[in-house]
Amino acid sequence: MSQVRNAQCFAVIARATNNLFFSELDYIMDAKTSVEDALKKAVIRAERMAGEKQIQQMVDLTIELVLAILKNIVVGEEPIQLISPSGLTMTIAMYPKGSISNKVIKHGGSTYVFPHVCDILVNTECFGNETLGVLAVSWPSILQSFGNSVDLLSEDTKTLQLLVINQSLSIVDVRNTTNPFSIIVPRKSGEAAEAAGEENTLPEPTHVTPRPKFYESMVYHQVMVEKADSAVNIEINPSNNDSEILLYIKFREKPLFDHYDMLIPLRAVKTCNGESYDIFLSNQVIKNQTGFLYVGVVEVDREELLKSPESYVLDEIIIDEDVTANYSITNYTVPGLMRDYTTNYSMRIFTSGCYFYDYQRKIWSAEGCLVESANYAMTHCKCNHCKFLSIETIP
Repeated sequence: MSQVRNAQCFAVIARATNNLFFSELDYIMDAKTSVEDALKKAVIRAERMAGEKQIQQMVDLTIELVLAILKNIVVGEEPIQLISPSGLTMTIAMYPKGSISNKVIKHGGSTYVFPHVCDILVNTECFGNETLGVLAVSWPSILQSFGNSVDLLSEDTKTLQLLVINQSLSIVDVRNTTNPFSIIVPRKSGEAAEAAGEENTLPEPTHVTPRPKFYESMVYHQVMVEKADSAVNIEINPSNNDSEILLYIKFREKPLFDHYDMLIPLRAVKTCNGESYDIFLSNQVIKNQTGFLYVGVVEVDREELLKSPESYVLDEIIIDEDVTANYSITNYTVPGLMRDYTTNYSMRIFTSGCYFYDYQRKIWSAEGCLVESANYAMTHCKCNHCKFLSIETIP
């Protein structure tokens, strides 16, 4: 079943907790660990091994069932969807003559976009007219709960499994594709989550009446970025649409007017739903940094700033490429700075990540995956392989 294990692809949308799980060295009967603690560790290790075996048996049985169904499917028919009372959902289809290329498949609310057939079969000879089958499974819970760092995922996480099958009904080992797979997973929040009877995966926006501290010139907000491969969304909704708002962003310390990683004027950002401005920062933009991300909110007088040489900050997003440069404190301030804001605002900051389960290392990893985009409604992952993939949201 090693072929089966390496060829499966999972996608998960989840809320994360704040604790990472790290394996520890075991010391038995050497005074570093008590007998009682050693026995507890042995029991946990045995339970994890048993759980891993049971999960693999369940997955293997599901795959055998699907392969039996595929034997009776006419190539080119509409996809077959099966839904169980427990919430398990399966979508099965066979696509002839290379028609899987750029195919868009809807399954359980998620969307899968396939690359060209020869991008998928990059590790074998490909002519572009190969027949390939697809199996998508929505599991109602986390399957790989025995893996390290699983604490990052919430208990109500749903797992989406994807397999690619050739015409001989053998599972294709999909890895290092020349163009990536796309997996777009919806995210329920607010009224949509309440209507579906599901837990909100995002925090509610925080309503702010901005008043800078007497010794500061910005109103600061912060979020903890725990994993290096995360992307960050900043949603802000000013009550006064005519206000000129600038966002100063910096990792690990509060930004200043001449000391920041990014400077973003709201005028340069499109609204995500006609009201809120949604700023998406990919992991490439934030350079895979971790720790506290600080956001400073500033309002300026547009007319006064336009008269200065720095009027460009009203319309241009500025990214400081040299994040390691030394800085000396100055008294510099931006022209037109307003301490009395003309607007209140609401703000929500959250992170997203695309991870897969590595069976060899028994950890969740982001290797070969990235967050292409994310907002309050969905997370869009791209991966160059088909393994155990997790899409998570961290408030």
